[in-house]
Amino acid sequence: MNGISFRKTSACTALSALLLGIPYLVPHSGYLALVAFVPLFLMADAFRKEKRRHTFFIYYAAFLLFNVITTWWIWNVSPVGAVAAIVLNALQMTVIFALAGWTSGKLGNSLFPLFFAVFWTAWEHVYYNVEISWPWLALGNAFAGSVEAVQWYDLMGTTGGTLWILLCNALIYNAIKIEGKHRKRLCTAVAAAAVIIPTACSLVRFFTFEEKGDPM
Repeated sequence: MNGISFRKTSACTALSALLLGIPYLVPHSGYLALVAFVPLFLMADAFRKEKRRHTFFIYYAAFLLFNVITTWWIWNVSPVGAVAAIVLNALQMTVIFALAGWTSGKLGNSLFPLFFAVFWTAWEHVYYNVEISWPWLALGNAFAGSVEAVQWYDLMGTTGGTLWILLCNALIYNAIKIEGKHRKRLCTAVAAAAVIIPTACSLVRFFTFEEKGDPM
């Protein structure tokens, strides 16, 4: 993705927004969230190589579209509230993404997905505990319509789901970017395991569950 054009930038922006937003609207599409950040990671990597400046608003466009796709319905209750929620929430997400990029630029660009995962999870944790809380767009909720895949939420909650989503995005991105045939195969296998093992355990639990006692 060297010399990323306006068309590629627009495509990556729209693709990430759609992959993030669709799981909140379409049942059984939660798995899209596991690759949703990969286009943004690739785009950010290309921008770093080009030393392009003023990229904040490009990332903001992706998160703004994500918020519009998922929370447009607030307009039916309060147009002003909808605009405020969408604009401000997208701004916070973009700040997290930009902060991860700035930190990785100081400490190592290869660590960008890791810093992003840490900052995003910390932000979600704070969001759960402030007075004006807006936890609906916590990444773990992307699997709200795919409950058969996340039966382990009763142990780790939606925060565990957020970590899983971010980890899978980071591993898939790394498998794409890493060089060397053997290293790429290893990274691909690790990424596949990160997706398949939790899912398989959850599906087994979902389809073998037996109610004990009187169901509530």
